[in-house]
Order: sequence, then C-alpha cells, then structure tokens
Amino acid sequence: MFWILEITVGANFAIAIAEQAEDLALKKKDVQEDEVNKLKSFITDEPTALFWESAITESEFHFLINQKIGNAEYNIKDLSGTDAKPFDKTSAQKMFDSAKGIKEVKKEPAPNA
Repeated sequence: MFWILEITVGANFAIAIAEQAEDLALKKKDVQEDEVNKLKSFITDEPTALFWESAITESEFHFLINQKIGNAEYNIKDLSGTDAKPFDKTSAQKMFDSAKGIKEVKKEPAPNA
C-alpha cells in the first residue's frame, strides 16, 4: 500500500513524505527537460538529494530527498501545487534541511507500574 503524509505550516512550509524512494536520476532528467518550469540551476545534486531553482515567470525552489528511516525508504519533497505562491530560497532551504534531518524515533518501553 502506498501512502503520502503532507505536512504544512502556514504559507512557508509544506512537504510531502511518501513511503518509497523515488528515482532521482529520472527526476533530474525531468527537471532538466521541463519546457515550462525551466531549470536555472541545481543548488544540491547528491546521490540521495536534489535541490534546484527553476522559473516559469519568477524564481521558485524545489527539492526531492530519498531518506532511509529505520528499515523503510521514503521520499520527501516540497509540496507544490499549494494555493500559496512558489517557495522562495529561504523557505525551501528550511524545508530541505528539515527533511534531511528526519530520524527514526524509537519508543522506550513503558516502565512497569
């Protein structure tokens, strides 16, 4: 089963987390070949993360990260298509940094009462 968790906070933070890794090579190719939202530059181009600037009329910033958390693989990306205007670099950088820092949280067993 495939699921997506969307997390939004105000107008400057919106990410989607999905339960499988995404093909970053294919995503990079799609970004490079997009004729509408034209690539300006890759800010981060790593084996597990892409962060780029593109523009239709004005600059916007997007990212995609593959992250292994525990035994599962996830992809985390900016949640585009929101009613807000596209993310600026500062907002996208905060989301990117937050996504890269996601870690597994293990619950401690409750002490015996």
